[in-house]
Amino acid sequence: MGLAGDEATPDIRDLRSLVDCIRPVRCTAVQIAVHMITTGIMLALPASIVIKLKNLGSSP
Repeated sequence: MGLAGDEATPDIRDLRSLVDCIRPVRCTAVQIAVHMITTGIMLALPASIVIKLKNLGSSP
């Protein structure tokens, strides 16, 4: 791939098309990461409450 001469235009077009494809993939990856973190927190909160209540209930 060269960016000089007659073949520069298609090469630049290919690079722009590649960048245009990467943007939504990156956005989706960030959304998935946020979703996983949020789900983990939402699952950890009730689990910690249950553990805390079990510890309080077993005290003499």
